[in-house]
Amino acid sequence: MTNVRRIINLCRKRKILRRKVFLRTPDFNPLDELSDEEIFARYRFRRETILFILDLIDLHVRFATARSMAVSPLMQLLAALNFYATGAFWKTTGDSLKLSAATVHRCVHRVSKALSDVIDSMFIRFPTPNELETTKRSFYEKSGFPDVVGAIDVFCIRIVKPMQNDGEYFNRKGYHSYNLQVTCDTNTRITSCEERSGSVDDATMFQESEIRKIFEQGSFEGVLVGDSAFPCEKHLMVPYLETDSESHERYNNAHSEAREPIEQTFELIKRRFACLNSGLRVEPEKARTIIRACVVLHNIGLARGDLLPASDTDGDSEDDAEEIPDMACEIGCDSKYREQIRKKYFCDSS
Repeated sequence: MTNVRRIINLCRKRKILRRKVFLRTPDFNPLDELSDEEIFARYRFRRETILFILDLIDLHVRFATARSMAVSPLMQLLAALNFYATGAFWKTTGDSLKLSAATVHRCVHRVSKALSDVIDSMFIRFPTPNELETTKRSFYEKSGFPDVVGAIDVFCIRIVKPMQNDGEYFNRKGYHSYNLQVTCDTNTRITSCEERSGSVDDATMFQESEIRKIFEQGSFEGVLVGDSAFPCEKHLMVPYLETDSESHERYNNAHSEAREPIEQTFELIKRRFACLNSGLRVEPEKARTIIRACVVLHNIGLARGDLLPASDTDGDSEDDAEEIPDMACEIGCDSKYREQIRKKYFCDSS
């Protein structure tokens, strides 16, 4: 009987030792314990930018009470930034900040919602009519392509298979995803952002998008440049799939140069926010807020001059495969405006 009690007591002690208890003081600040290099490595932003973001979201994530050791806005932000930067499991992020996995999960989505639903309009906006001329000039100086107000593309972001309606998110590449349609300027600043389920192709996504409606209403004068997955329209120029003259070649070369910023934008986002590379292990609506939060943070980084080092690059992901041209987009497309541009700007004067 004595031996049985001894075994029971030993098991109890071992269980207590295995139980992880996080003890935090209200003024605990992990940034005070890290160098500037370590801060950037963990959170992908400099100390000053982190504090700037904190000021933006403080009132939106702060708990109304300090009872039960409520997690401070700074700790919530650091948990979210570390997750965005690494795509790590909740527990891994929590261990570095003395937070439980469940708490990290709540922090990430609380901060993501604040960034995506409240702060986004401050940092994601299309150029005003006065700014459009500067944008057009910048694209023309870069590529020689006239009247461009933005480059556009769609980025597939892998998500875990949803519990419901999983077919809506299954894309043509063979996995579940959210599709992110983005326009940007020559400085890789994102000027519009829309999300749709992965089963929606690029052409359909654009035709149903808010940015297209704005162009159709005549709010902006100019064109977007996109790849051959998009339809050729009055306000959207795509490359020629068949080039049978030098003017077609010159048009395509200039078009490719004009599209470079959008490719650079996606590369920068993937390098800063590894969670978008590894795939989001959350339900679709939470994935949407995380994706949009990363877009907002990308623009904040640009606005603050908080840029990634040129040497800080990860290898291309398997999802970076070249788009397969869709001949259906070329057939019957509204190409008369494209022809006007080719003949006016890319044909020999003779």
